[in-house]
Amino acid sequence: MNWLSLRLRAYGAITYISSLSRTAFAGSLIMNGLLVALFIWIHKQLYTATFLSTKTQLIGGLSLTEVIWLLMFIQSFERATWPNPISMIDAEIKTGAISYALQRPYSYMVYHLFCFFGRILATLTGNLFFGIIIVFFLVGALPVTVYGLMGGLMAIILGYILDFLFFFMFGLMGFWVEDVKPFMWLYSKTKLIFGGVIVPIAFFPAYIQKIVLLLPFANLYYTASRIIVQFDPWLLMRCLGVQLFWIVVLGSCAYALFARGVRYVTISGG
Repeated sequence: MNWLSLRLRAYGAITYISSLSRTAFAGSLIMNGLLVALFIWIHKQLYTATFLSTKTQLIGGLSLTEVIWLLMFIQSFERATWPNPISMIDAEIKTGAISYALQRPYSYMVYHLFCFFGRILATLTGNLFFGIIIVFFLVGALPVTVYGLMGGLMAIILGYILDFLFFFMFGLMGFWVEDVKPFMWLYSKTKLIFGGVIVPIAFFPAYIQKIVLLLPFANLYYTASRIIVQFDPWLLMRCLGVQLFWIVVLGSCAYALFARGVRYVTISGG
């Protein structure tokens, strides 16, 4: 128990320090939040025209107000991951700094996970602050429930873990390829399409929705945001089940890649 307590305190300190490092760049946090606000304003114009052209109050079970709030949450959650760990891990591999990191008394993978959460805490606060203000003035308040907020919190934590596992695996590709940027580009575009970042998945045809909602991308930020906007216990249970399944699958893949990649560090000495 004492060993576990010390580890938890160490990882807590890592999260805190990582969060402080982000707050040191206050201008960057403000600009990131303003960028979220700009995207929401653009989406407001786009979806207002969409609802007017269809002459309906609901599309995919969502009103215009709910769509804008949904996209605000998705944009805020997704943009809080920037900068992502891919380039950091790749740089450590290319420079050989990973050989020193592996000698430290903590898990390399868990260390980057808690650093990731630390950076998110600072950036997400600014994103939500500016996002909520702009959405409130654009479409008004959104009635939310305590169950929706609690369910969304659980889903977003697991969603961030899922996102991190993707980032970690792509960063580890630096052991085998010279440039990992193509992986970053492909992953970001996949999230835009299948993650509901631009078009809510509720707008997709029903048969496509069933497939997309079983993929990890929709369960990064879209489902958590939908739970906050429209709480549905069945959606929450399905989301948590799908997230846990993919965390086990991707976690196993990430560990296997890491174990294989570390062999190169041992051979070359960093």
